[in-house]
Amino acid sequence: MAKIDEQRGMAPEVLPEKYWPLMANFDDLSRPETLHIITGTDLSPWFGPGAAVQNITLQITRERVTKGRIEAFLPWFMPDSYQRAPVAPAPAPPLRFSAFLSIDHWNKK
Repeated sequence: MAKIDEQRGMAPEVLPEKYWPLMANFDDLSRPETLHIITGTDLSPWFGPGAAVQNITLQITRERVTKGRIEAFLPWFMPDSYQRAPVAPAPAPPLRFSAFLSIDHWNKK
């Protein structure tokens, strides 16, 4: 997260394909069963001949996080009864090697 935060306000970075997000398309936004997971870069089945993903960029901005936009387009996506799981706590700092040593590790000569 620190590395991402350092990039705030910098130019967009091209993401390697292995870090691309899951992409999907719906034939009808009101019907979840019309979901198609997009694999690869070929988008022609959904957007017409020659449509393809060339790259995906990521840019960290100072804009506020938008809320409720997905729910406005896909009201069935998160029903009113859905509660988001709490954000996981930050991982503990790495322990030094010496933290794993005890008196039993030393030879008593």
